[in-house]
Amino acid sequence: MKIDAFFMNENEIKQDCIAWAEEIAQSYKPDLIIFVAKSGFLFAESIADYFSCPMAYVIASRPDNKKKDLKKNYTSITKN
Repeated sequence: MKIDAFFMNENEIKQDCIAWAEEIAQSYKPDLIIFVAKSGFLFAESIADYFSCPMAYVIASRPDNKKKDLKKNYTSITKN
């Protein structure tokens, strides 16, 4: 099975996030942006900056993934 993929640089990703934030802003203004740690920061940062709101992350892991994530059920709020 062939999987088609495309690549974006950091600036292109940030531009897409701003466009998405503009679309969201038409009907909603979030108080907080929550993202999945290790994979969602780049996306959340641009959106949180657009809305001038804080971010919080959650750590998601599988039960038998103890070697990768020693911290379980941990959340933190980052200052913007």
